[in-house]
Amino acid sequence: MNEAGPLPPPCGTPEDIHPAAVKGFSQEELYDRKCPEYTNSTVDFINGLLLSVKGEENRENPDGYDVVEVGSGTGKFTLSFLRRIQKPIRYLATEPLGNMLGVIRESRPDVFTLQCAAHALPLPDASAKMVIAAQCFHWFADLSSITEIHRVLVPGGKLVLIWNQRDLSVPWIGQVEDILEDIYIKCNATRQQNPAWKRIFDTYTGFEELNYVSLPRPPIKGRVEDILAYFSTISVLSLSEENMAAVSEFIKTHPDLQGQAEITVPFTTDIYWCSKKI
Repeated sequence: MNEAGPLPPPCGTPEDIHPAAVKGFSQEELYDRKCPEYTNSTVDFINGLLLSVKGEENRENPDGYDVVEVGSGTGKFTLSFLRRIQKPIRYLATEPLGNMLGVIRESRPDVFTLQCAAHALPLPDASAKMVIAAQCFHWFADLSSITEIHRVLVPGGKLVLIWNQRDLSVPWIGQVEDILEDIYIKCNATRQQNPAWKRIFDTYTGFEELNYVSLPRPPIKGRVEDILAYFSTISVLSLSEENMAAVSEFIKTHPDLQGQAEITVPFTTDIYWCSKKI
């Protein structure tokens, strides 16, 4: 169940969002169908972090939320969390791209949503117990966004970063990642696998130490065309036929994948979190 005070007025535009994200996430329905779900164990772990935040001061704040999600996309994590947590919770899903946000608004109009970027959250100071960024923080790991997230968190509130991550210990997956890394560099785009996003926590001192855990997650399985459909949801592969063709050719010809009626893409879920200094 989702409870909330009055929704802030719409704000934010995608004009200052990276072009690779704006164009690369233009196929919102495909993204919603093919991107991995989040497991119950992931949701339970994050709910445990939420329950550890002391103080109920924002409960008395009509503009306050238990959870503010930034970069919520089509609501993959949003819905996984709300389905699992069977109790009243004030949850706000925010997303700068209107086409992505439209998916959750159509499928779950009861979920409170707002179109805005992470660096411009129209919320009062200290109005959220937790801010969550699922599969997206690498796009806005900058001073303006981290400062804004810090502002809206209550003292001791949690910032939680989540990525469903392909298992790089599998040789063919590691080789695909090398192809993807080259494409991201060519597109001047950032990605979670590049640790550059962590640098903001070295320079911004408003949070305690960044913590990390990796949780198991079931793999994606399917025919070649199903696996290629999944890879096509990766932003930089949607930018051009050439980018997607590089990965498609690799998967169709790699000797480890030949003759398989079903291809398995193994995953883990990486979770990072830190607390706002009191």
